[in-house]
Amino acid sequence: MQADAFPYLRNPFDKAVCGLTPLLMAPLRGTLEPPPLGGYRFVAASLGLYAEARSETVEARLLKAEASLPYGDVREGIRLVNGPIPAELLAFALAQSRYNNPDEWAGLIVWNGNSTRYELVRPELVSASGCHVSYRDTLPDGCGLVVDLHSHARLNAFFSPEDDQSDSNGIYIAGVIGRCGPGESQALIFRMVIHGQFFPVKLVCRSGRFWFVPARDCQSVTAMSVLADAQ
Repeated sequence: MQADAFPYLRNPFDKAVCGLTPLLMAPLRGTLEPPPLGGYRFVAASLGLYAEARSETVEARLLKAEASLPYGDVREGIRLVNGPIPAELLAFALAQSRYNNPDEWAGLIVWNGNSTRYELVRPELVSASGCHVSYRDTLPDGCGLVVDLHSHARLNAFFSPEDDQSDSNGIYIAGVIGRCGPGESQALIFRMVIHGQFFPVKLVCRSGRFWFVPARDCQSVTAMSVLADAQ
């Protein structure tokens, strides 16, 4: 979409903002072209305002604000471009977060285009303790980020202000693993990240695979129930 589609925008700054994050009307007749790779946009539809984004590994359209508008209908959804993720990767992440307790742990679920499979990789660690973990954002060659995971050691699963700052850029799923102490039932919580905007999502596990669907609020789930559903 060209910013010049709005001739009332005469200031170059406004034109630039509109070009980077355009607002589109959902057509009453016809369909929208997909958003550009790596970018995002807003779509005004019959039930409200939606954020749309697309990376090489994740596509999402999620409701940002409810409203009744005279536009077309759209459907919320999250699509993992390469299909559901093997549940064994999540099980391994849970085991690693417990093994590294009392320090926090971090791991990235990526799509490796070279081997054409999902993999769990350990990012380059900067520092870790019982109340923080810091790591570099670089990925192995040929890999695209799908899920950015870290643990909160013995604390519960929640997104902290530091997590909000860390998730200020990119298009991916972010997750936190909590209650990793001995004998504790680990907890999980997830959200969709669209360049600093956050949308709660629900983890779905079936037949040894998992994926994500939109949710109305962020609620943690127990790892025990997740792995049971994955069987």
